[in-house]
Amino acid sequence: MSGAPWLSVWLARRLGAVLLVLWGVSLVAFSLQIICPGDPAELILRTRYETPAPKKMAQLRRSMGLDRPAHEQYLAWLGRVLCLDLGRSYRTGEPVAAQIAARLPATLELALASFALVVALSTLLGLCAVWRGGRWLDRLLQPISLGLVSLPSYWLALLLIALFALGLGWLPVAGFGGPATLVLPALTLGLGAAAMQGRVLRVKVLEVMGQDYLRFAMAKGLSPGRILLRHLLPNALVPMITLWGMSLGSLLGGVVVVETIFAWPGLGRLLVESLLGRDLPLVQGVVLLMALAFVLSSLAADLLQRLLDPRLSAEGSGV
Repeated sequence: MSGAPWLSVWLARRLGAVLLVLWGVSLVAFSLQIICPGDPAELILRTRYETPAPKKMAQLRRSMGLDRPAHEQYLAWLGRVLCLDLGRSYRTGEPVAAQIAARLPATLELALASFALVVALSTLLGLCAVWRGGRWLDRLLQPISLGLVSLPSYWLALLLIALFALGLGWLPVAGFGGPATLVLPALTLGLGAAAMQGRVLRVKVLEVMGQDYLRFAMAKGLSPGRILLRHLLPNALVPMITLWGMSLGSLLGGVVVVETIFAWPGLGRLLVESLLGRDLPLVQGVVLLMALAFVLSSLAADLLQRLLDPRLSAEGSGV
């Protein structure tokens, strides 16, 4: 079976799964305005400095469609979302999409910097098994990696602030603007994921080093650099692509705590502000965007892995 048919079947199945996940997320996001306490009409009127009189609240509910059954409200809301209309903020009255677009660049900057750190550091940690496998450096890095994986992000952030900002004075405590302000948030967001994936890559490297084709390459007298670049890395790194893709999506979801601690003006901080202000349309919009980023990055990474690994392509042709 040629490459195109299996790819079409696999992609159709994955897209169906993605749509199912996004539909589930949309149900959860919409249910927030039903299960959360408080009346949106009253909140809007108070934001406008108007008295929430019963007549005004009833008119506003009717104009917003809040007097309709829940399933009709959901279908109307979902139709607007599919047309990229996320509604208007309860607090400011501005379009939700515009507010998200204004905060998105800061979050992308932080997430991409953290992702670069994850890829680089996890690769270095994994390759320590080749360079210093079983020696003191490799043994030292294992408990450090485990500690970074186990440490909560808010606690790691406080430790980094205490060391590099308050103790050494090398970096600013918080803020946005310039490379220096990016270092601590990126480290907080990326160190745990890098440590976890470095441990996974270490296991894969040791597994590949035990394969017959690698022993044969060594027996042929190939240089260590050629063995590393031509045989070890291509086989060890391909399974990591899916993990890296999932990391890129999860980093967008993990910015909530980090952006709040470091006063970073991104989507995570916007989500916290919206939750505190009970601004449900903004909460729904940010949640939907984060879910979309996660599933699409995972799908792209899985597709790239199958294109690079012929064995997975062969498996896909049999589905």
